[in-house]
Amino acid sequence: MKRIFFYSLFLFACMANGSAYDRITSGVTWNDTNGARISAHGGQVVYSNGAYYWIGENKPGDHSTGVSCYKSTDLYNWQKLALALTPTGTMSDPDKGNDIAQGRNLERPKIMYNDLTNKWVMWIHWENGEHYGEARACVATSDKVEGPYKFINTFRPNGHDSRDQTIFKDTDGKGYHFANIHFSDMNIDLLSDDFLTATETQNNTFAGRKLEAPAIFKVGETYYGVYSLSDGWKPTAGQSGYTNNIMGTWTYYGNFAVDSEKATSYKSQSTCVFKVNGYDNAFVYMGDRWDTGKDATSYYVWLPLSVRTGYPVVKWYAEWKIADIFKDVDRYKRTAAIGSGNTYMLLDITSDRFLSQNTKNGIHIADDDEAINLKYNIIETEKPYVYKIQDAATEKFYESIFGSLRQNAENDKVSQEWLFLLQADGSYKIKSNNEEKYFCINGNSALAGSGLYLSDKAKARAFGVYFDQKTFPDYEVADMYGATYRDEIKVLVKEQTDYLNALAGIDAIRPDAGPATIQVYGISGQLLYTQKNYTGASVIPATIAENLKAGVYLVKRISGTHSSVQKVIVK
Repeated sequence: MKRIFFYSLFLFACMANGSAYDRITSGVTWNDTNGARISAHGGQVVYSNGAYYWIGENKPGDHSTGVSCYKSTDLYNWQKLALALTPTGTMSDPDKGNDIAQGRNLERPKIMYNDLTNKWVMWIHWENGEHYGEARACVATSDKVEGPYKFINTFRPNGHDSRDQTIFKDTDGKGYHFANIHFSDMNIDLLSDDFLTATETQNNTFAGRKLEAPAIFKVGETYYGVYSLSDGWKPTAGQSGYTNNIMGTWTYYGNFAVDSEKATSYKSQSTCVFKVNGYDNAFVYMGDRWDTGKDATSYYVWLPLSVRTGYPVVKWYAEWKIADIFKDVDRYKRTAAIGSGNTYMLLDITSDRFLSQNTKNGIHIADDDEAINLKYNIIETEKPYVYKIQDAATEKFYESIFGSLRQNAENDKVSQEWLFLLQADGSYKIKSNNEEKYFCINGNSALAGSGLYLSDKAKARAFGVYFDQKTFPDYEVADMYGATYRDEIKVLVKEQTDYLNALAGIDAIRPDAGPATIQVYGISGQLLYTQKNYTGASVIPATIAENLKAGVYLVKRISGTHSSVQKVIVK
């Protein structure tokens, strides 16, 4: 306790006198390099010319006094620069003002560089300072990232209200404006080529979900969004979604927070997700911990954000260092396909944590830790989609016995067989081939230390099959952020479903079955051939057999209400 107490005093002293920081600590006062409290809520971090720039609301009192700007090379220590945008003009008409006069509310400033005009463009949520009924966008431009920015105008994009907002620049140079409209929907406007206004092209997404505080980023060909719910200044459960077409349909996912306080997004509201320079997929979630809208006494919550599950996941760290968290951020990859006998790790999709084991917790989910993260040899059987799971360290096999998960020496029993049920996102639900039991996590929890056990289908958790790219550089990596990945997975899911449905009618071949429909499946479950009204004695009709290459096939015979399945080897 004494060490903790003295460390807290030391940390406070560093904050007060402007000493150098060496870590990110959420929910406490952050000071700049001069020792003054940082004022940049609702903001954004961009990387330009070898440095990070943090812009945000400069609001020491009840009203905005412009847009602040800070500069850093390490994301820990921030030098205060001049105001990026300074209030100008007069509040001549408080209801219809087209100005940024002192007293207006300038909220959620965001910037991006326009390649055509060579200008930095800033978009802001603008209110008149009297009420929140204006709901306008405000635009300004600058020759430099840090400003000064010159006010252009205020307006309602495409005539609709625009409250909590952000902007996003795609890899093709196009710009987009995201904003909460009608206190209900998330609207996306395609911007003009110069980013100064909205075109008529727009996309209304997540209608009725009451999402706000958008933060948009892209990985590969997949766009992600994190949001909060609309509930005044109160923190809410995090929200998220994704798409491969920014102006198409977005898929809602759910809460991006997984640890304690996930119901309040760790007592924060999203404002930005930015990429850390020097890593492929290192992202930081920026959140504001509001004190009823009072910026001067509100705090910042910055946390690492992972997308290796295919979804945004934000875990809680009271304090953390960039190098410690992101040093292996690109090390563990999802496999493109399970290779028999290869060594893998099983990643819980809900928590972004690996199955692990130590003497204290048994088999449980845990963060990346080579000392306890389990490695498995996943070995295929003669049955399609069915594997054996061997602990690579102990060489024992997972076994389902009377509903309990055991580890034993290898045997030929079906209790050591596991059916990998492919899910639409490329993960698997793992089911005992011996009984209706699935891999589950105690309490359906996402917390580190939660144990693995077997239970019924309703509680089944999805796991991704991953590998250590440092150890196995030749394994094929899944293109999980590609535009067609999920569509390709859907095809494989259908093939597996069709096969399992056919297998459900398995029985002995009956010679007296009469005229029948013959269906021939490949070993991976895809339907290859169908012949109706077959009356021959051979398992496979000659007209089909002559077209088959050497290999293993499944033949389903359907006669009336009776069906049977038989495995056939063609030599």
